[in-house]
Parts: sequence; C-alpha cells; structure tokens
Amino acid sequence: MTLTTLLIVLVGGMTHVLWLSLARHRFRAEGHANERLNYVNFGVGQSFGVACLIVALQEVGAEPQPWLNQLLFVVWTATTLLLLWLSKLPKIFKCVALVFVLGTPFIFFFCDGGVHEFLSKIDNLVPLTGDGGSEKAIKPSGLFRWTFFFINAFLVFFYYGRMYEINYREKVNRGEIKESLHEGAIERSVAALAIATAFFLAFLFVGTDVEALGLFSGLLAAGLSVAFKDLLANVGAGVLLLLDKTIKIDDVISLDEKRYGLVKSMTMRYLVLEDRNEIRYLIPNSEFISKTVTNWTHKREHRVRLKVEIGVAYDSDVEKVKEIMEGVCMRVNRVVADPPPRALVLGAGDSAINFQLRFFIADPKNGIRNVMSEVYTLLLESFKREHISVPFPQREIRILQDNSSGTRETQSTCESGA
Repeated sequence: MTLTTLLIVLVGGMTHVLWLSLARHRFRAEGHANERLNYVNFGVGQSFGVACLIVALQEVGAEPQPWLNQLLFVVWTATTLLLLWLSKLPKIFKCVALVFVLGTPFIFFFCDGGVHEFLSKIDNLVPLTGDGGSEKAIKPSGLFRWTFFFINAFLVFFYYGRMYEINYREKVNRGEIKESLHEGAIERSVAALAIATAFFLAFLFVGTDVEALGLFSGLLAAGLSVAFKDLLANVGAGVLLLLDKTIKIDDVISLDEKRYGLVKSMTMRYLVLEDRNEIRYLIPNSEFISKTVTNWTHKREHRVRLKVEIGVAYDSDVEKVKEIMEGVCMRVNRVVADPPPRALVLGAGDSAINFQLRFFIADPKNGIRNVMSEVYTLLLESFKREHISVPFPQREIRILQDNSSGTRETQSTCESGA
C-alpha cells in the first residue's frame, strides 16, 4: 500500500468519525442547533486533523502531499464562510472578510507558485514604511498575512463566544440557573475578547518577535492604564461584581436616598438601575465597590422586613394598640403571614407612647413606600374608629405685663400634647 493510499484511507476514516460524532450530534440547546454548531464543529475538527497530519508528515520527512494542503484550504474556507454567514457582524466587516476568505484559496489554486509566490510579488512593491530591503520594514505581504489570520481567528473566537452566551441563556430559560448580570456582560464582552485574542494571535502567526510583542503590549497597557484610569476601574469593578455575585438582575438596591430601584442590566462600565418612576440611572461599577450598597433582595427568598413607627396618647390601652397594629398589617395583601407581623413598644416619649410595627413583604421590586403608605392609612383609620388619639405638637403663647415700665413682653413656649 502506497503512502498516498494510506493517507486517503486515514483522512476518509477521520472524516467519517468526525461526521458521526460532530455533524450528526443533537444539541440540547435549541440555539446551538439553529446556529449550525454541529457543522462548524465538524469543519474546525476536520481542519485541525488535516493540519496535524501535514505537520506529522513533515516531522518524519515523508514526501509532500499537495492534495492535503488543498483539502485543508477547502475545508477551512467552507468553515470560515459558514462562520461568516452565521455571524451578526456589520456588513462592512463581512465584505472585507469575504474578500480574504475567498481570495486566499483562489490565489492558492489559480496563481502560479501559490500564495507564497503571490506575496513575494507583492513584496517587490514599495513597502509602506522603513527600508524596503530591511526585514523590519512593513510590507504589503505582512499586512495581508496579518489581516488573513486576524479575520480567521476573530471569526472562530467570536462564534464560540456566542455559543457560550446561547448556552447560558438556555440554562436560564430552563430554570437551571437564575438570571444574573452575567448575561449582559457576556454579550458585551464576547466581541472585545475575540478582537484582543485574534489581534495578538495574528501577530504570532505572521512570525512577530514574541519579546518585541511583549514589550509593545506592556507599553500599550501602561499608556492605557493612565489614559483610561476611570474606565479601567469601572471594568475591574464590573468583573468583581460578576465573580462575587452580590448583585443580580431584578435585585432591589439603594445607594442613597435618591438612587433606589431595580437592577435591569449591566455593562462592563456601568449598571442600569430603574426606579418606580421608570427613570434609569447609569451608575459606574466602581461605586458598588468603594461605597456601601443596600441590597434589599440579596437572599434567594427576596423577603424584606419593613418598619412603621407611630405614637399614641398615654391614656391608650397598650395591648389594644398592639392588637390593632398587627391586625391592620394583615389586611394588606403584600404583607406575608409567615413570619407574622409584630408590634413593639419602643419607649415613652415627651407626649406619646412610641410603637413600632415590623412586617415582611416578598416582592420589594413592586415598591416599598406604597406598602408603608397603605399600612399608615389603615392604622390612622383604625385608631380613629377605636378613639385612640395620636399626639401632635401644640404651641402656647403667653403675654406678660411688666408693671414697672408699662411695656409688654411676649414669651412663647412649645408643648406637645393631644
């Protein structure tokens, strides 16, 4: 059996196995099936297998097999075209990528000498910068190679990033995990991570010096850290919020008396908070790290205890007042019965006995002040019906007569009473 026949059998067997295990695989997530993930996996796996076979033949010093290179180009081009067709990228990017995706195999098959000869002819042109005879000069062929590798790497990383995003969304829809800030952050981070990874991989593939690339990356990072200090602080804070999971979608949080509401979404720079008036606050992520944040729904059950304080006259029956307060609280639909409401005596004031009513609600996202308002309204109505008075401040003015000078002095005092 010749080497060519052995390779054909080996490639055919590998193709058959990959087709059965990847192309015909049924995914649990409907989104993965809609995005043709099985065919993309098959194309990537087949290309990787053929590439490994070519490298292995080169290592053992076997005779070159041009048809393997041609097969690799065909399979990878078909896979890249599928990735490009499935992507939701801007049209301008798709047009530029299509030129490189289709142009490279066209040059490979139809130009004498293939891609390397074509790039050598391009290098005879004037370089974009530097000395044309220097190896460090930026040449059109280098830009062509970098752009080709960047587009291919970006399409792969961007596509599989979207697959992770779809998988996360499917788990939320199935109820396996609760919705959190990760979904919005993942959606916005996929493109950024794909661009950054493809950017540096393209430099490595074209043969850029790793030390020079590392030095350039360090200088670039130092410059960006100074120029975008606040932006990087917000991004870092966003990553910490995602890791510790202290804030989730639909959590009710408050930063101060004015900024209070429901968490709607999160970007890597700010968090979107919506109050009861449907006003949205875009709050930088760094504020949630450096300041105290009140999370009313940090626990899973989302129960919140509220407190209502009121004072009654000293001649009131204390036990009767406590009974009325606890009974009134149970007439409010949003108040939970377990644990039951409880009325307590806080102390004796200047003119009133001070009480506090404590109760729980299970839906703080529907508002807190409206529940307290309803409880206060029912309390005042019940006290009035039971003839229980609520003290209020009274002012007394005395006019004093000075007999020696014949003038009057006015003295005012403030008293509180019923």
